Order: sequence, then C-alpha cells, then structure tokens
Amino acid sequence: MGAAYVDFALENPSHYRVMFGGFVEHESRDPELDTEATAAFEALVDALSALQADSVVRNDDTVLMASHVWALVHGVAMLAVDGQLREPGEVRVLLRYSVDRLLTGIATER
Repeated sequence: MGAAYVDFALENPSHYRVMFGGFVEHESRDPELDTEATAAFEALVDALSALQADSVVRNDDTVLMASHVWALVHGVAMLAVDGQLREPGEVRVLLRYSVDRLLTGIATER
C-alpha cells in the first residue's frame, strides 16, 4: 500500500498537492472528498486490523497505528514530490528502508 501511495504522488504531483494542501478550508471542502478520504484511511485501518487478527502486527490502537503508517509514507511521498530525493532509485531505497523499519516497530515478536 505504501508503494502505491508514493507512486500515486510521483505520477500525479499536482493532484497530490491539492489533495493534501492546507489551503482548503475544512468547512468549504466537498463532502464527497471527505467521504473518499475517510474510505482511503479506513482501507489502511482494515488492512492493519487483518494483520492484527493474524498476529502479524501488535495489538496496539489500530487507528493510531494507521496514522503512524500514513505519516511515514506521506513523508516519503512529500520528500519525493518536493524533489528532495534526487539520486536515481533513492525514493525506492528510502521507502523500502522506511517500511522495513516500520515493520520492525509494529510487528509482533515471533
């Protein structure tokens, strides 16, 4: 999911910036946009819930864990979109490292 998130940001940088730009007042946002955003976040929550049910990740607060995962992947995406990751393959290397370290932190001890 993280790779797809970063790929979307890189393939659609202008759209990505509009989606997450702070210039849109919450009250003036399209209700359909809020519904779609909620559904996207819930997909992450559901995926983590399934991993919790299989004892793959810790049984921490699922919504908090989803926010943690999102923050990490969003940070990589923003660095990439903003041109901060300039070396060939640097985005993929950082994303793989970040996800590996993330799993180390949220995985259950086996």
